[in-house]
Amino acid sequence: MDEEELKKKRAYQDKMEAQLREWNAEIDRLIARVEKAKAQAKIDYYDQLQGLRAQRETAREKLGKLKASSADAWQEMKVGVDKAWSELRTAMSSAMTKFREGSERPAGSEAAPPGRNPPPST
Repeated sequence: MDEEELKKKRAYQDKMEAQLREWNAEIDRLIARVEKAKAQAKIDYYDQLQGLRAQRETAREKLGKLKASSADAWQEMKVGVDKAWSELRTAMSSAMTKFREGSERPAGSEAAPPGRNPPPST
């Protein structure tokens, strides 16, 4: 190879190495986005679970009051128990749907920003 060809080769190699460094940085940014999304999803799940626990406790308390109520008052208490049960059932259904959707999403399914095309092979 003559000197001119060596310079072209070196310039091409430098260009490709720079492109690889750029892609490495983009991949690292995407990984960070995925990790952040995972962390946020965990926070959201824990928040939702905390709400479910609170609703479950309310339903349990209402049932306890119903159990302790007199034969004459239990019909009035039943309304509160039915309402608490309905709210908990709806919240449970919603949570289960969200959890299923989150677990069925393939890893790394976030939309990636448009990247550059790889260089043509020569």
